[in-house]
Amino acid sequence: GVVKAFRKPGKMGEFSPRGIRLASELFKADNVQQLAGALAHEIGHLVDWLPDYTLKRGNLLGRLRTLAGFLTHTFSSVDGSIVKNATIRKELQDLSDKWRPWDPNRASASFRQYRHSGKELYADAISVLLNNPGLLERDAPTFYQEFFAGLDAKPDVRQAFFALQEVLSGTPEELIARRRA
Repeated sequence: GVVKAFRKPGKMGEFSPRGIRLASELFKADNVQQLAGALAHEIGHLVDWLPDYTLKRGNLLGRLRTLAGFLTHTFSSVDGSIVKNATIRKELQDLSDKWRPWDPNRASASFRQYRHSGKELYADAISVLLNNPGLLERDAPTFYQEFFAGLDAKPDVRQAFFALQEVLSGTPEELIARRRA
């Protein structure tokens, strides 16, 4: 849904089990990039919430592995290597700061905590994946690899992601024909 404004200044979107809401300001002609980023960010929360309808995953590793309340700081990757929560967190904090620039020195402690929470970092990573997958692969290679390694745990997300990739592939003429259809 579209809302005129949110109560919190600067808030552009919101995910809830009832759906995604976006600020009407995003639909102005000069806000196309911001709209794409905000919508993809909220889709990131949806991806996190699926398939078992919870955002209580613990840390970033729990979000990657679709586990509830996961607080262990390491796990074994599909290839047998050890993945550390701290590695994923560092990649995603740097990526989030680049994707949605802000000045942590001018922000309140509560806003800094919010921006660097696992939920927000994960949603930002999905936003980057949907808008600029090469940036995600380059700047957060561990997250990128582990996201796709764990995608089978989210069959609806896996199917939707690859269907979207199929729709977006092709020549410009094929894309135009698909859009018209």
